[in-house]
Amino acid sequence: MNKPDKRQGAAMDYAARWWDITNYLGLGRRLRVKTIALAGIGEGDRVLDVGCGTGTLALLEKQTVGPRGYVAGIDLAPKMIARALAKARHAGAEVDFRMASIASLPFPDRSFTVVSSSLMVHHLPTEIKQQGFAEVWRVLRPAGRFLIFDISPAGNFLDAWLRFFLSLPFPSRTEAEYTRDNMAGRIPILLQEAGFEEVHYLEWQRFLGGKIPLAFLVARKPE
Repeated sequence: MNKPDKRQGAAMDYAARWWDITNYLGLGRRLRVKTIALAGIGEGDRVLDVGCGTGTLALLEKQTVGPRGYVAGIDLAPKMIARALAKARHAGAEVDFRMASIASLPFPDRSFTVVSSSLMVHHLPTEIKQQGFAEVWRVLRPAGRFLIFDISPAGNFLDAWLRFFLSLPFPSRTEAEYTRDNMAGRIPILLQEAGFEEVHYLEWQRFLGGKIPLAFLVARKPE
């Protein structure tokens, strides 16, 4: 596999070894099940998980859509995709995991009924968010849904967190800059500019003792 293109955003290749443990301790199955429910994923759906990481959410989505459905997962980090493929083989699950960017999705127009994204959008620079949302719109069928779970408009603690990381001379400074769109509430605006409608927050969650606000955001492609 090729190395991730850093211009596409922060690829979490270095985290693949401990990603499943961290997610289990921090967010866990409950929020993945909620993601599937809020996205309205059902039997026979065609689902794409962008920024799929090690594939845990995509594998649950495959259980939900059943044998008549189809699930694909894409991620820029080759080690994440390698672990996702290994987990799919171990589970005997047919999930189409690929190394790819949200900015250039390797699927035909109108391929999916639902696209999901969990804690990935804040890793992207603004221009990649714009390209990626346009790509999601392209691959969704009419009336298809895009469900995002990510950092939401910030409170005082997260503002302080951003200022702290912007002061540091290593890659987290860049990631903090990428997070500005989320913190400023610009994600719904970028989705509407890409052609989505009925864009709204569904539910808020709190992480790290309630200090970091996370939210489910849904957008629909017009019929």
